[in-house]
Amino acid sequence: MHVNREKNSLNRQTQVLLLISVFMLLIACITRAAEVSIEPASQTINELGRVFSIDIHVDLQGDLSSGMQADLNFDPDIVEVNHVIEGNLFQPAFVFGEGTIDNINGTVTNVFTLLFPDLVSSSGTFVSITLTSKANGISPLTLSNIVIVDEISGEMPFNLTNGSVTVAGPSPTSTITSTYTATPTVTSTPTVTSTLTITSTPTATPTVTSALTITSTPTATPTVMIATPVIPGTSTYTATSTPGLLPGLMVDRNWFNPDKGDELKINLNQLPANEKVTIKIYNTRGVMIRALITGQVSSGQIVWSGRNANDQKVASGVYLIRIDSASMHKTIRVAIVR
Repeated sequence: MHVNREKNSLNRQTQVLLLISVFMLLIACITRAAEVSIEPASQTINELGRVFSIDIHVDLQGDLSSGMQADLNFDPDIVEVNHVIEGNLFQPAFVFGEGTIDNINGTVTNVFTLLFPDLVSSSGTFVSITLTSKANGISPLTLSNIVIVDEISGEMPFNLTNGSVTVAGPSPTSTITSTYTATPTVTSTPTVTSTLTITSTPTATPTVTSALTITSTPTATPTVMIATPVIPGTSTYTATSTPGLLPGLMVDRNWFNPDKGDELKINLNQLPANEKVTIKIYNTRGVMIRALITGQVSSGQIVWSGRNANDQKVASGVYLIRIDSASMHKTIRVAIVR
């Protein structure tokens, strides 16, 4: 009898342990972990200043949820965040908070959404975030402070997959400058001081920064005698210049590239209608390249396509446009960059 009682007691203990094991297994099956990830997990941006986006994707694994919150961390030297946009998972949201963007410390904090009284159990996008590439390098994209609210206002377990972005834009253009000064002899009225800066990609001989000063004494028609700095080698040039135009006359640009279809438009709206005008193009050695017009002006705009009197392309460099009429005597400096 004593032996049978001990056997019955052991059987009851075994049954209890078995029931506890089954119950724990059922709990584990019921509380499956959600999957949280940044998509795409990795991407490469081949251009500085380019806008791109990432999604925070959530798969609730069939469990019910009423909302979520998360923070994003990134490298502010490599990228910056522009906007946080509500995703499709928790729509229509009772309330949505796009968080606080801090592009100095590289964080987006307190992004959240809340459903009420509805619940969701599917997969989708929590939020989409747009960013801009700033500098070459690799920026981690990591999530923190994640809370997924379950159907009883508790926290749902989750697995997290972070991401990263690689910025690999072109190498920055280097600028090498040298100084050149020329004092020409010009017989004309105005005094013009202007600056031309030409920068080049360092695949050829470096560029020239030239300072051009024109001084004159009021006598007659100008004669320009200026030595031209030589730009050796062949290269692709990018030019910028500060406007050096005289008051009362405008061109739509002070450098252009005819090989890209650019044209220089000279606006003569300051001239009286049908006034006789002469417009000639000179190089910096004082040689006339082309006479654009000699006669009365019926339109307020004249176009130069960067060709000489023989309709041939002129070389890259600085050119002087001389406009003479009864009411106007102007000289404009422009550059052709090919």
